[in-house]
Amino acid sequence: MAKYTDDQNTAIAEWVDSFNGEEIPYDVAETWMNDVLNVMEGVETPFAMRSFATKLRFSNYNIGRKTQVATVKAFSPEDEAVISEMTSDPDNLPYLEEIAEKLDKKPQQVRGKLVSMRISGILKRDKVVQEPTVKLFSEEDEVTIFGMTEDEDNMPFIEEIADALGKTVKQVRGKIASLRIKGVLTRDKKETIKVKVYTDEVIANVTQFVKDGLGLDAIVEKTGLNKIGLRSQLGKLGLLKKKVKIKFWDEARIASLEALMAEGKTKEEIALVFETNILVVAKKLKEYVVTEEV
Repeated sequence: MAKYTDDQNTAIAEWVDSFNGEEIPYDVAETWMNDVLNVMEGVETPFAMRSFATKLRFSNYNIGRKTQVATVKAFSPEDEAVISEMTSDPDNLPYLEEIAEKLDKKPQQVRGKLVSMRISGILKRDKVVQEPTVKLFSEEDEVTIFGMTEDEDNMPFIEEIADALGKTVKQVRGKIASLRIKGVLTRDKKETIKVKVYTDEVIANVTQFVKDGLGLDAIVEKTGLNKIGLRSQLGKLGLLKKKVKIKFWDEARIASLEALMAEGKTKEEIALVFETNILVVAKKLKEYVVTEEV
């Protein structure tokens, strides 16, 4: 409940006393609240009538109830008569919009009234009428397709049928599928003929180049062959010299390693001497480590 100042409470008490205990009409109280109470000093936010009425009743003052405004019917008896007349013929019912225009109402209002009056069968104009589907291929087109595909041993390309009908390849492909015609060719799928690169002549030339001591890069430069493919082909012919894996820890390096260990060199220092990774040195040192300090 809103807070009232002493001056406001005094003004309210004096005003109520002027009625000598008789019931204060609700609309009279609302007028006095707006004209007197809400313009008094100290009122920052105008009081609402609901709050003011609660204040009066809480103080046991006699105030009446708010007069209920009579509900205005949206449809008069005359309107109902017009609706009944317009819908009297079940075989010739009007559109919802026609009734609304006649009564100067909204279609939503009329729809609700029709439900309350239990009138059914009224249509709406705002439903989109579906246009009949136009066939993409006429009967003449189908005859043309059957004529062009009747010889199963001499099927046309799908592009030829499309040109004859003035249709797209995609449209004709769908029509052929629906007609269950099989065997029609298509030009839009390119058939790649695999050309043999390493003919007997090429193999003979490559073999001779290897015998002459030419390396892989030199043969590629002379022949224009793909390097990866050439390496694979030479491997199949047994002409590719396998790389000999050079052993890093040969006898000379092992001897040097032992000498460096004897001098007390660290792993980092030994790795610098051999110009290799410290992990390579550490792995080899494990074979010679006697104590954790070495």
